[in-house]
Amino acid sequence: MTPTIIEGATHVLRAPDSWPVDQEGDCGDLHVRLEDHKYTSEWELSPGDLLRLQLGGRVRLTVYGMQPAVKLEVVGS
Repeated sequence: MTPTIIEGATHVLRAPDSWPVDQEGDCGDLHVRLEDHKYTSEWELSPGDLLRLQLGGRVRLTVYGMQPAVKLEVVGS
């Protein structure tokens, strides 16, 4: 999955200075929209992602640090 630039983005979240690239890989920028105390981002699935889902794969969410309340959904057509 690749994060996209969400319409109405208000913030860009970047990797912390201490991000362990050698252990976790590159941490790109995440464009988010803040509204009503919620940060929202949008992600685009690759053809490979879609195929794995069609074959029974799952979506995994990893949060570094404490787990906040999250919502994960499919939007658009």
